[in-house]
Amino acid sequence: MANPETTLAVTFAAFTPGEDSIYNLGVVPDHQAGVIDEIRVAFGVKSNSMADLIRDVAPHKTLKDNIAYAREVLSDASVQASIGYADPENEAMWQRLGYEPEDGAITAAVIGADWAMRTGLQDPVFRPLMRPVLKDEQPPRFDLGFMPDRVGRWVDRMADLAIEVAEFPGIETMLLASAARKMNEDEFEDIVAGTPINNFMAQTLGRLAETALFSHVGLLPSKKTDGASVVNMTAKHIDNEYDLTSVKVVVPAVAGNWMQSGAQLRAALQTAKAGFDADPKNPQLWVASDRFPVDPTGILPPAKAQNPLSAIGNVLRGVKLLGELQQ
Repeated sequence: MANPETTLAVTFAAFTPGEDSIYNLGVVPDHQAGVIDEIRVAFGVKSNSMADLIRDVAPHKTLKDNIAYAREVLSDASVQASIGYADPENEAMWQRLGYEPEDGAITAAVIGADWAMRTGLQDPVFRPLMRPVLKDEQPPRFDLGFMPDRVGRWVDRMADLAIEVAEFPGIETMLLASAARKMNEDEFEDIVAGTPINNFMAQTLGRLAETALFSHVGLLPSKKTDGASVVNMTAKHIDNEYDLTSVKVVVPAVAGNWMQSGAQLRAALQTAKAGFDADPKNPQLWVASDRFPVDPTGILPPAKAQNPLSAIGNVLRGVKLLGELQQ
């Protein structure tokens, strides 16, 4: 467990791999254990392995499929007491959430939302992947922006963010990449089930091109269906087109997903060139994400807010990647 005498609370946005401990994520005065320790206790996971924790708590890659189990576990009053959520009059918690139900009940959704708020999962970022922005540091004009294939509503938000970054400090080329998959009807408003994601990404590319903010835009369609193959394909393309010793890259991502998107591309580019983004004084890979609300009621649709129980899987996957970056 985290030691309240020596720990310093950190959020994802302020986390520095190699310096900060993942076990200090979400330490606050009213919860002296970090969020990872509390998740482990709540779900009865004995292993210290993050892979085991994900397997036992949120194994489904489609995060909404983890909601039912999380709700069952976190609705148990004894579990709530074991992780410090037995006091419905904890004003600090309700202030973090900006919400308090009329009956003052602490529900599974409230706990999941508080974990998300304590870790800053949905906070916006604009930083080098490997460290927070230094005092007076200005972001560079980026040679390349990269948007990976995600669900349709995420792609739409990522495009908005790419436009924002292109306005300042600037992006020369915007590159999108997509897998060979069909979209579901709940990915985006009025989308027809079975629509190829390539078509949707191409429409998004057109929207970006219309802004005239980029010198070039492009789409890399993959014949593979998995995300790792898409990122590896993209890394090979970047290696062929750019000098990996100097290229500056930014990855627009939705709130809570910048760790995954940034770490995946960095690993793939380091396979091509081991020295890529290796100098903390001259970071080459930046990440940007928007802000998205967390729903402490657990009833809002995903287009309106982050479900607090599916967010648990995002927290764990983000922590796993930060732990791997430590190495």
